[in-house]
Amino acid sequence: SCLVIILVDVWSPYPFSFQLAVFLSVTNSPYPQLNRDDAEKCFFDPASDDVQLFPSLTDAPSVELSVIVPAYEEEKRLPAMLDECLRYLEARCKSEEGFTYEVIVVDDGSSDRTTEIGRKYSKNYGTAKVRVLTLLENRGKGGAVTMVRARGR
Repeated sequence: SCLVIILVDVWSPYPFSFQLAVFLSVTNSPYPQLNRDDAEKCFFDPASDDVQLFPSLTDAPSVELSVIVPAYEEEKRLPAMLDECLRYLEARCKSEEGFTYEVIVVDDGSSDRTTEIGRKYSKNYGTAKVRVLTLLENRGKGGAVTMVRARGR
Protein backbone atom coordinates (compact mmCIF):
# COMPACT_ATOMS: atom_id res chain seq x y z
CA SER A 1 0.00 0.00 0.00
CA CYS A 2 1.06 3.61 -0.44
CA LEU A 3 -0.01 7.12 0.47
CA VAL A 4 -0.81 9.66 -2.24
CA ILE A 5 -0.88 13.38 -1.41
CA ILE A 6 -2.56 15.78 -3.83
CA LEU A 7 -2.16 19.54 -3.38
CA VAL A 8 -4.88 21.70 -4.88
CA ASP A 9 -4.76 25.50 -5.17
CA VAL A 10 -8.12 26.92 -4.18
CA TRP A 11 -9.03 30.34 -5.55
CA SER A 12 -10.75 32.70 -3.18
CA PRO A 13 -12.35 36.14 -3.76
CA TYR A 14 -10.59 37.31 -0.61
CA PRO A 15 -7.05 38.73 -0.74
CA PHE A 16 -5.53 35.32 -0.10
CA SER A 17 -5.80 31.86 -1.55
CA PHE A 18 -4.85 28.60 0.07
CA GLN A 19 -3.84 25.07 -0.73
CA LEU A 20 -5.95 22.08 0.09
CA ALA A 21 -4.18 18.79 0.74
CA VAL A 22 -6.03 15.60 -0.09
CA PHE A 23 -4.63 12.38 1.33
CA LEU A 24 -5.47 9.09 -0.35
CA SER A 25 -4.39 5.71 0.87
CA VAL A 26 -3.99 3.22 -1.95
CA THR A 27 -3.86 -0.49 -1.26
CA ASN A 28 -3.36 -3.49 -3.47
CA SER A 29 -5.78 -5.67 -1.48
CA PRO A 30 -9.34 -6.24 -2.76
CA TYR A 31 -10.53 -6.56 0.85
CA PRO A 32 -11.27 -3.57 3.09
CA GLN A 33 -9.19 -2.90 6.19
CA LEU A 34 -11.65 -3.36 9.05
CA ASN A 35 -10.41 -2.82 12.56
CA ARG A 36 -12.43 -4.97 14.91
CA ASP A 37 -11.80 -5.89 18.51
CA ASP A 38 -10.71 -9.51 18.94
CA ALA A 39 -13.98 -10.22 20.77
CA GLU A 40 -15.86 -9.27 17.57
CA LYS A 41 -14.06 -11.99 15.62
CA CYS A 42 -15.67 -14.76 17.67
CA PHE A 43 -19.04 -16.27 18.47
CA PHE A 44 -20.18 -18.24 21.49
CA ASP A 45 -21.11 -21.88 20.91
CA PRO A 46 -23.71 -22.82 23.55
CA ALA A 47 -23.38 -26.55 22.77
CA SER A 48 -19.68 -26.65 23.69
CA ASP A 49 -19.81 -23.66 26.08
CA ASP A 50 -16.81 -22.32 24.16
CA VAL A 51 -15.84 -19.39 21.95
CA GLN A 52 -15.14 -20.08 18.25
CA LEU A 53 -13.60 -17.88 15.56
CA PHE A 54 -15.77 -16.65 12.71
CA PRO A 55 -14.33 -17.55 9.29
CA SER A 56 -12.20 -15.03 7.45
CA LEU A 57 -13.40 -13.05 4.43
CA THR A 58 -10.80 -14.91 2.37
CA ASP A 59 -12.10 -18.38 3.34
CA ALA A 60 -14.02 -20.30 0.69
CA PRO A 61 -17.84 -20.19 1.01
CA SER A 62 -19.24 -23.17 2.89
CA VAL A 63 -23.01 -22.54 2.71
CA GLU A 64 -25.34 -21.45 -0.08
CA LEU A 65 -26.99 -18.53 1.69
CA SER A 66 -26.00 -16.17 4.50
CA VAL A 67 -28.75 -14.14 6.15
CA ILE A 68 -27.39 -11.17 8.12
CA VAL A 69 -29.77 -9.79 10.76
CA PRO A 70 -28.68 -6.38 12.11
CA ALA A 71 -30.23 -6.03 15.56
CA TYR A 72 -30.15 -3.12 17.98
CA GLU A 73 -32.37 -3.32 21.06
CA GLU A 74 -34.47 -6.03 19.35
CA GLU A 75 -35.16 -8.26 22.35
CA LYS A 76 -38.92 -8.11 21.80
CA ARG A 77 -39.06 -8.32 17.98
CA LEU A 78 -36.20 -10.73 17.29
CA PRO A 79 -37.97 -13.99 18.28
CA ALA A 80 -40.91 -13.50 15.88
CA MET A 81 -38.56 -12.56 13.04
CA LEU A 82 -36.21 -15.51 13.65
CA ASP A 83 -39.10 -17.96 14.03
CA GLU A 84 -40.51 -16.99 10.63
CA CYS A 85 -37.11 -16.81 8.93
CA LEU A 86 -35.88 -20.16 10.26
CA ARG A 87 -39.21 -21.87 9.50
CA TYR A 88 -38.83 -20.80 5.85
CA LEU A 89 -35.14 -21.75 5.64
CA GLU A 90 -35.70 -25.16 7.24
CA ALA A 91 -38.59 -25.87 4.83
CA ARG A 92 -36.36 -24.88 1.92
CA CYS A 93 -33.64 -27.26 3.16
CA LYS A 94 -36.15 -30.11 3.13
CA SER A 95 -37.54 -29.28 -0.32
CA GLU A 96 -34.33 -28.29 -2.12
CA GLU A 97 -31.50 -30.80 -2.14
CA GLY A 98 -28.12 -29.28 -1.33
CA PHE A 99 -29.51 -26.02 0.04
CA THR A 100 -27.62 -24.83 3.12
CA TYR A 101 -27.80 -21.61 5.04
CA GLU A 102 -26.59 -19.64 8.01
CA VAL A 103 -28.19 -16.82 9.96
CA ILE A 104 -25.88 -14.31 11.65
CA VAL A 105 -27.56 -12.10 14.22
CA VAL A 106 -25.40 -8.99 14.61
CA ASP A 107 -26.12 -7.37 17.97
CA ASP A 108 -25.12 -3.76 17.36
CA GLY A 109 -24.12 -2.89 20.92
CA SER A 110 -27.56 -3.44 22.47
CA SER A 111 -28.10 -2.97 26.19
CA ASP A 112 -31.07 -5.36 26.26
CA ARG A 113 -31.11 -9.17 25.85
CA THR A 114 -30.65 -9.23 22.05
CA THR A 115 -27.48 -11.35 22.27
CA GLU A 116 -29.05 -13.81 24.72
CA ILE A 117 -32.11 -14.24 22.48
CA GLY A 118 -29.87 -14.94 19.48
CA ARG A 119 -27.81 -17.43 21.48
CA LYS A 120 -31.00 -19.29 22.41
CA TYR A 121 -31.60 -19.86 18.69
CA SER A 122 -27.95 -20.91 18.28
CA LYS A 123 -28.48 -23.51 20.96
CA ASN A 124 -31.72 -24.79 19.38
CA TYR A 125 -30.53 -24.84 15.74
CA GLY A 126 -26.78 -25.24 16.24
CA THR A 127 -24.02 -22.78 15.38
CA ALA A 128 -23.71 -24.22 11.88
CA LYS A 129 -27.06 -22.53 11.21
CA VAL A 130 -27.36 -19.63 13.70
CA ARG A 131 -24.51 -17.53 15.05
CA VAL A 132 -24.44 -14.31 17.03
CA LEU A 133 -21.89 -11.55 16.47
CA THR A 134 -21.96 -9.08 19.37
CA LEU A 135 -20.45 -5.69 18.55
CA LEU A 136 -18.93 -3.94 21.56
CA GLU A 137 -20.37 -0.56 20.59
CA ASN A 138 -23.23 0.66 18.43
CA ARG A 139 -22.02 1.31 14.88
CA GLY A 140 -25.38 1.90 13.26
CA LYS A 141 -27.03 -0.25 10.63
CA GLY A 142 -24.20 0.18 8.13
CA GLY A 143 -21.68 -1.11 10.65
CA ALA A 144 -23.90 -3.99 11.72
CA VAL A 145 -24.67 -5.23 8.21
CA THR A 146 -21.33 -6.92 7.87
CA MET A 147 -20.55 -9.60 5.34
CA VAL A 148 -17.03 -10.05 6.71
CA ARG A 149 -18.09 -12.99 8.89
CA ALA A 150 -20.47 -14.64 6.40
CA ARG A 151 -19.82 -18.06 4.86
CA GLY A 152 -22.41 -17.94 2.07
CA ARG A 153 -21.92 -17.84 -1.68
